[in-house]
Amino acid sequence: MAKRKVLLIGWRPEAVAALRRLGAEVTCVLAAGDDALRAGLLDDARAIAVPDASSADDVLARSPAPSLSR
Repeated sequence: MAKRKVLLIGWRPEAVAALRRLGAEVTCVLAAGDDALRAGLLDDARAIAVPDASSADDVLARSPAPSLSR
């Protein structure tokens, strides 16, 4: 079974760990100012910095394109 890709708004280490245990490939979306804060907590996580993580437009504009394969 292919890994599921999850776009997680925020960067809670517990959530990332739980999703990985379920086999997900996790990408975190965070505000550009939070990037330095999470550096020691999610050093191996994929992250996308956006101007405003609470803005759907900002998040979707910077998110990786979804894969259509199953």
